[in-house]
Amino acid sequence: VDDENVIQGSAEIMTYLDKRHSHPALTPMNSEDRSIAFEWERYLDRNLGVPFRLCFYFEALANRKMATDFLLRGAPWWGGPLYAVIYPTLRRKMRTLMDVNADSAKAARTQLVATFDKLDERLAKHKFLAGSQFSRADLTAAALLFHGWSNDWPAPPDLDRFIDEHKQRPFYQWAGAIYERYREGSKP
Repeated sequence: VDDENVIQGSAEIMTYLDKRHSHPALTPMNSEDRSIAFEWERYLDRNLGVPFRLCFYFEALANRKMATDFLLRGAPWWGGPLYAVIYPTLRRKMRTLMDVNADSAKAARTQLVATFDKLDERLAKHKFLAGSQFSRADLTAAALLFHGWSNDWPAPPDLDRFIDEHKQRPFYQWAGAIYERYREGSKP
């Protein structure tokens, strides 16, 4: 929310911020770097965000308290009583609509490891994912891994162990440094 403007969606918010507050821009000015940034942003949404979300919900939906704490954060007072009644139906619908099951969670972890490999390879040759300065691609990468360095949003235990197994990878180290440097008041 910015004044009377309400913008939803990470990509839309970054584009809005670039138009409203152009310095420093999150979208590179150079057309080649801009194209690379958008490409990485889409890739990360599909290959980091979606599988992380699936792994999270696979575990969280099995734990009513964890799911409740996550899904009702910031909800109005009446959310709790309503949620208590609809939770079984909500859980079933989420599992069906999001294809949340043991097989899809296993495939998602495999996809995450392949994505980490690709990011390790890219960052072995570049300081940032797109261009010579921090961009929307870097913000997307670090933000999608927020469970790795946020005490406010803990990951389910098995996902937390998976994250811990990969925290020494170059990509994770880079993302933690990006998160710390570019997110005010944060400490991974």
